[in-house]
Amino acid sequence: MFKRGWIRGRKGEDIFPNVIFIVINLLFFSILLIFIFNASTGAFIYEQAYAKQIALLIDYSTPKTDIKIDLSKAIEVAGKNEKVGDLVVIDNEKKEVLVSLTNRRVYVMKYFSDYEISSEVLNGFLFLSISEDGDEKESLEDIWSSNISPIIPPITIEGEINLYYEEGQLDSSGVLLSSYKESEEENIPIVAKIAKERNLNFNLVRALIKQESGWNPNSKNINKNSVGVIVSTDWGLMQVNDASNGPLGDVGPGGNCNKYCPEVNQEVVDKELYKTDNEINIQGGTCYLVCLRDNYGIDNVKSLVAAYNAGPGRLIGCEYESCSIPSSTRNIHVPNIIKNYKGYSGGEVA
Repeated sequence: MFKRGWIRGRKGEDIFPNVIFIVINLLFFSILLIFIFNASTGAFIYEQAYAKQIALLIDYSTPKTDIKIDLSKAIEVAGKNEKVGDLVVIDNEKKEVLVSLTNRRVYVMKYFSDYEISSEVLNGFLFLSISEDGDEKESLEDIWSSNISPIIPPITIEGEINLYYEEGQLDSSGVLLSSYKESEEENIPIVAKIAKERNLNFNLVRALIKQESGWNPNSKNINKNSVGVIVSTDWGLMQVNDASNGPLGDVGPGGNCNKYCPEVNQEVVDKELYKTDNEINIQGGTCYLVCLRDNYGIDNVKSLVAAYNAGPGRLIGCEYESCSIPSSTRNIHVPNIIKNYKGYSGGEVA
């Protein structure tokens, strides 16, 4: 019977398979944490890392499993951003992990487990308890003692690891590739067809999707302004932003770029089909790429994917290296896409 450790059953069940999973997950997560780096506070990257790994842990856990996660780095980053309110929330009804380390944004990651998740933050740790409906609930504070080691250790940033597309590895945004490989395989023909129609580099579009959503069709990112008001949300495989003055406004009816994608019509906007229909989501995202290239004149590959992330205004009339773009775009987003492209194509970006 396990008396202490990373993960344990409360009634002495044999949970050796769970222990193996957690050890493997810890190894993957440690590689990811070494990879993560940012010249600024890196809030967005940490939000993604925590949300995705917590969701994975929930999905692979069984009832009567208890998990302890070190939030020390999340607390540090949130402090630098003067974050007010909860850092991590588990929404059982919507099956979502919500992580917010600033007052401007919430990163949302869905999980698929049907079990009930109890959560509580105590002394810098997130405690999760997995149970079935009807199970007797114990206090999380009673379950856990201070001598139990955390599953996810404090995050440190020491450099960059080259992560390539192979079964079982982490992708550049922290998602286990095997988790959404089926989604990628299902959507590759759609990407190939649309990329050909729009004269876009097929592998570059794949690389961008991998960075934007990790091929998770349910990926959603909530953007808030400086006072915490939601201003827009990014949806789906290509993280199509729904702001009227953003990509959707550009490619939708009446937008500067709708001429490149008339299929993004009023019905698509009114019924919000870009949120749930993968093909329409890809139509919208690739149309925005064509818009950036043909309407705004941004044809350098690095500038193009940077504009997709940060908007065209920062990339017009300047060479990529001299453009004023966010450090996260320059140091994380663009390099990750270039690495993804090399992993897919086996060569340099043309």
